[in-house]
Amino acid sequence: MEIQFKQITNTNDLISVYKLRKQVFVDEEDRFSFSLDHIVDQYDSFEETLNFGAIINDKIIAAVRVTMDSQAGLPVDMYPTVDAFKKQLTGRCVNIGWLCCTKSHRHKTGILKTLVKHAVYEAQKKGGRHLLSVIHPPAYDLFHSCFGVKKIGREFLDENLNVQMIPVHAPVNDILNHLNADSFLKNGPEHRLRELGFDGKYHYLEEALSRNLGIFSLAEQDKIMESRIAIPGLGGVGGQHLVTLARAGFGKFNIADFDQFEPVNFNRQYGAKVSQLNQPKIDVMYKEAMDINPFLDIKQFPDGISEQNIDEFLDGVDLVADGMDFFNFDIRRLLFNKAREKKIPVITAGPLGFSAAMLVFMPDDGMSFDQYFDITDKLNLEEKLIRFFIGLAPKATQASYIDIDFISMKNQKGPSMGAGCQLCSAVVAAEAVRILLKKKGIKPVPHYFQYDPFTRQFHQGYLSKGNRHPLQRIKYKIVKNSLKKNKQTRVSIESPKVLPAN
Repeated sequence: MEIQFKQITNTNDLISVYKLRKQVFVDEEDRFSFSLDHIVDQYDSFEETLNFGAIINDKIIAAVRVTMDSQAGLPVDMYPTVDAFKKQLTGRCVNIGWLCCTKSHRHKTGILKTLVKHAVYEAQKKGGRHLLSVIHPPAYDLFHSCFGVKKIGREFLDENLNVQMIPVHAPVNDILNHLNADSFLKNGPEHRLRELGFDGKYHYLEEALSRNLGIFSLAEQDKIMESRIAIPGLGGVGGQHLVTLARAGFGKFNIADFDQFEPVNFNRQYGAKVSQLNQPKIDVMYKEAMDINPFLDIKQFPDGISEQNIDEFLDGVDLVADGMDFFNFDIRRLLFNKAREKKIPVITAGPLGFSAAMLVFMPDDGMSFDQYFDITDKLNLEEKLIRFFIGLAPKATQASYIDIDFISMKNQKGPSMGAGCQLCSAVVAAEAVRILLKKKGIKPVPHYFQYDPFTRQFHQGYLSKGNRHPLQRIKYKIVKNSLKKNKQTRVSIESPKVLPAN
């Protein structure tokens, strides 16, 4: 029979949910000292409280409640351990409770997982960042294995219910990632590896990464495996970064993208295939990476990055590999400046024709993003983009073969090549290894690098004062005047608020 999962909103269905709570927690489970007064509480009347149900033939067989934090707090705020832990968190908290299922379906954990996935996803859309709850000890192993929740304190006696409870927490993103990984790996590459005789993560990786040895030592490979790379944008360069870094043995990633694959992406983007048309880039690239190494730790940000989640996106990150679209300037600026504040190195590599132009921003050395590109808040978007362009590739090797008539700032598009994206991922992977393994030769801005296999040119140099260098100021005026003469290249001043992939 087909099971439907949906949010419960009408009165009759809500009454059915309350009856299911009574059936499970009062009639069937003696271990709880519930009374009917416990079955419905003040939080059920709140507008932002969400109830979700699993339904077969119009009958609710499982249900769960999501309570969003508000002025009234959460139901678990009454527990000192939870309240103290909550005060240390950044971002809106949610509580999931009243997870119940009929006896005939209780053994089917897939129903509970799917139900919770729907609930947590909706909580995330409403700004939920952290789940806090209390769990009866016999249910802890199930919750830990299914949803990835962790204990935040010792088991205690809930005097109202006269039952032991365990306080738990999990970031909302981690729960969704855990559920996606669990579903994917059940019939995915890890299952296939077991069929081929690999008995676990290290058995597989020992062979899969064996050809890296001689370039890396075992200790260096282990270091890389424990490093977390943030990749904002999974299009042209971002998708290539993820795959190349995964093959190099990097084991942890934060990835962000809200876009879907379209035919216009096919000439350069790794995941762009007919079979993936209209599919979310983040879902496609997650599976591509996990098919290389099913033991990766990947945190997904399907809404892209913004001012609201930038701190969470950079949490625990060792290095950022910039994969954002050229035109998404203001979010890129926010990312670079926030990374510098958090002492996180950033590598950006732009695919200009066949070439790759690379810049390295180190938190305690060299110039900042604003200093190098000479960016101020007084500039409009067009002026910022011009400065970004001339600073990214001071020698501009691609200028000899790119027809500028095909560049449109108004429509935010320009010529691109898959070869350039692949070259960008190669230079970023090499530089990431250099930085994270603390190898010699790190050269942050105002140093710059560009390699162009079509013109057979390699340029590296030191751009004193960045875009404030006299030659750069002249370039800026030339480009700006050229844009004024070509109406096709006028750009809208309004800046994108979140990040699409390039």
